[in-house]
Amino acid sequence: MNRFVDYQKRGIELPEGCKELVEVLQLAKPANKRSQVRPPEGLADVGYYLSRLLSSAARFRSFWIHGDPAAVIALFCDPRGLRALVLVDLGREQAVRRAFAALNISPIQDDLLTPPHGPCSRALIYSLPLAAFETAQFVRELLTKGLGLAEDVVLEFEFHEKSAA
Repeated sequence: MNRFVDYQKRGIELPEGCKELVEVLQLAKPANKRSQVRPPEGLADVGYYLSRLLSSAARFRSFWIHGDPAAVIALFCDPRGLRALVLVDLGREQAVRRAFAALNISPIQDDLLTPPHGPCSRALIYSLPLAAFETAQFVRELLTKGLGLAEDVVLEFEFHEKSAA
């Protein structure tokens, strides 16, 4: 036995925290990490995100609502005001247009999308008033009446902020 070697300590070829080769192999296995599950969100949560969008101090902010693959609503708020982008399939396009027309709001941009953009075939952009409660109610109606989503639909929300650099 070599008096200069302490066999209870790890060798230089093993990673920190490992004394045996078996421990190295265990490090290579993915840990059973529990994924963070968000509670399902729905129409009732639209008001919260819209309020967050309008009250944010960030220069550019957006709030995306994914109802199904063929229908996406995004709200953008920046120095130019509040705008809504609606990506929709041809089958629901007219219902979306009627929902905005009921408020006397015409699209400021209307684009036909080509097939590589997935199931959405039309991109409509509207300028919206900044009144939070009325806008939240309108967005909920747009999701149910314009896009035909059920009241108990599970929605996916994305909120983004960016300050000017």
